[in-house]
Amino acid sequence: MGLIELTVILGAAGIVAVAVSLRWPMLAVFLFILLTLTNTPAILVHEHGLPSIGSLLVPALAALLFVRARWYNDQVSTAARLAPFVGLLFLSTALFIPWVQNTEATSQVASELGKNLVIMLVLLGFLTSIERVHWAARAVALAIGLLAIPSVYQSIFGLYEFSFWGYATAAYLHIEGTTQGWRLTGPMLDANFFAQLLLAGLPVTIALVFVERRWSLRVLAAIFAVAILFTIVQTFSRGALLALVVVAIAAVLLSPSRIFLLPVMLIGVLLTALLGPESVFERAFSGLKTFTLLLEDANITGDPAVIQRVSVMRAATRMFMENPVFGVGPGQFSTYYPDYAVRFGLDIDAPAAAHSLYLEIAAEQGILGLLIFSVFILGPLLYSFRRLLVLQMVLTSRETYLLRAMVLGVIGYLAAALLLHDAYPRFFWVFMALLIGTVSATNAAVLSRTSLSRSPEMSEQPQQNAAPAAYGRIGAFQKVLLDVLIKQRVAILLGAIVFSGLSAFQVATTPATFSTDAKLMYRFGREYFPITPTEVRRNWGENIIVSLDNALSTELHILSSHEVAGMTLERLEGPSQVFPDMGSRDPLTQGEQRAALLQLLEARRVQGTTMLSVRFKHSDPTMAEQLLSTHIEAYIDRRDMLMHADASGYFVTQYDALSAKDEAVQAELTRLRFERSELEAQGNVTSWNPDIPPDPDRESMAQLMRQILWIDGMIEQHEKRSDVFRTRLLELENVRQDWEMSQAYREQVGPNVEIADRTPVSKISTLSSSVAKVLTAAIGGALLIWALAFLLHTMGRRPALSVQNERVTEK
Repeated sequence: MGLIELTVILGAAGIVAVAVSLRWPMLAVFLFILLTLTNTPAILVHEHGLPSIGSLLVPALAALLFVRARWYNDQVSTAARLAPFVGLLFLSTALFIPWVQNTEATSQVASELGKNLVIMLVLLGFLTSIERVHWAARAVALAIGLLAIPSVYQSIFGLYEFSFWGYATAAYLHIEGTTQGWRLTGPMLDANFFAQLLLAGLPVTIALVFVERRWSLRVLAAIFAVAILFTIVQTFSRGALLALVVVAIAAVLLSPSRIFLLPVMLIGVLLTALLGPESVFERAFSGLKTFTLLLEDANITGDPAVIQRVSVMRAATRMFMENPVFGVGPGQFSTYYPDYAVRFGLDIDAPAAAHSLYLEIAAEQGILGLLIFSVFILGPLLYSFRRLLVLQMVLTSRETYLLRAMVLGVIGYLAAALLLHDAYPRFFWVFMALLIGTVSATNAAVLSRTSLSRSPEMSEQPQQNAAPAAYGRIGAFQKVLLDVLIKQRVAILLGAIVFSGLSAFQVATTPATFSTDAKLMYRFGREYFPITPTEVRRNWGENIIVSLDNALSTELHILSSHEVAGMTLERLEGPSQVFPDMGSRDPLTQGEQRAALLQLLEARRVQGTTMLSVRFKHSDPTMAEQLLSTHIEAYIDRRDMLMHADASGYFVTQYDALSAKDEAVQAELTRLRFERSELEAQGNVTSWNPDIPPDPDRESMAQLMRQILWIDGMIEQHEKRSDVFRTRLLELENVRQDWEMSQAYREQVGPNVEIADRTPVSKISTLSSSVAKVLTAAIGGALLIWALAFLLHTMGRRPALSVQNERVTEK
């Protein structure tokens, strides 16, 4: 197939896809949810080496939504009302970028958050009716079910090596104690996050068993639900088991049929306990040590997974306690963890992730982040609880299954996040979009049934036309948020002022940090391009183009090596001077001391030059100066040990060896020449012609001449060897003289490494970061008051929907 034919086929397929999506947009949404929840974009890139399609799906879906809203009159009121609040959520993260230590990490977090929020808004734009929510729920069930079925196949037949093209991976890992086993990881790298995704999709799949009208679809949903539950158990995830219990309790509390549901769940728990692997429950009970050790603050022993998990959780707790208002910044946990691990005697080799969504938010964003999280996550969830209680009185139980399932799915995800950090945030925002969209769609359905007298035979398009009027009169929680903002604007403004004042106080009382730096200039020479005495000298100009980057990288690694850090600490008489307030319960090991020192060092290459910039930061300006001077001295000494060793011994050894060999050759030549002269004198040899017929006297003469010829050959060989040795001695002497000249130049005229620029110690300016902190606190304070006012307003007022329903009932 040629390029033209392939282009035509792809173009035709694209036109058909666009036409079908414009006519049936939920097919595009269905495909998007399916690809996202199965992690297909990442699998195509990492498992099959194909181009990423993730960056194309969202713009295509957004363009489809725009066309449908512009020319097909689709209603996007929910997404439009939520957009300003989503913008505030993104802004509250992006404002951290100017003042964090690792701006790249925070920028990446903000970028990922922005993409996920756009995905949520786009999905909300499509979820405008119960029918569309139903299609989205089918996509969730199909995606999660298709991930669970291959995992069940792997567990039953033990065929873990076949990964089903990357969608059903497994890893042989530690389970509990000395037990090792296979843990299902699905399309991800970690079994815990796979279990979290399965748990979020399980309630939706179970709901379809009761919602679907066709028995074939009900049976398929039931098969998927059993497979998902089985796979959750086989992941051996302790957090997932805990979250499963939370979801079961929430399902009982939210269900109107508690008397029937509670015994069913108890039987399910009993069957799981009897039929499930014993190691699953042993691992679950050992997981309780995590919370015990975390609360007791005792020494960590036992399960390696527990040791690492408790270490990162303790570090997150310490970060929050030391930075309670703002935290250390979004995405900064991994940057600060090594320092906290050294200071508080934690496992420095543990993965630098908080392993808890809530501790991660507290450590990285402080109270401000927790409040913003409460507003944008718990606010819609609490509103959904309230609406579910109301809608159960108006809609049939079949119509409320989807809303209850979405609520339970988000609860399951958040419960599992108690022991998991935010590694796959896109999944969570997809489920949040489904939750908010389901609430809006059910509200519209209720209003269409009551005040608008909607009949079940109405098509989807009249429902969409009825929705705007319903939203205009009653509105969803977004409209309530806007009303609260207008009515409580004074209190919200005061909250912003108070929090900005607290922020200014914290900034003013934060200890100052001082820094000093130096720039090291290099003249690279023989140490990177050594030659032996017999090797032809290479042209430096031909090598520098290829090897300069490698040379500077080597110097950078030596400069920041643990060996140099150890030499620096020895010259400063130990770490107590550098870290007077470490507060560690146990003495630091040598490796931990060196790692702590390197946390204060910033070394980087000055682009476009043969220079490195070395910088030290410390709360004591005098110590910053001492650290820089001592570390550079230790580095130069270490560099000399590695690259500038005294070569005089080498030259003496080589010269003596060659001289000895030449003397031996000369001695052998003297002996051979003496022996030849003796033979000549013995036979009085003056001439000899081998063509003359031999006689007895001539035969002895011929033998004598052969001996002389053999001796001449040996003399010639030894003379050549002597010439070689004397040539090498001359070359060695020339190289020795060149080395002596280089050594003299380096020591007296210009060393290979020189301090080209040394800046005096100065206080690090925090003006921009202070302004950013104050602005962030102001926004956070406003959001806090706004959230409290919204919650009080929601809990204190009687739902208008229920009032309207009572009036309809009276009529």
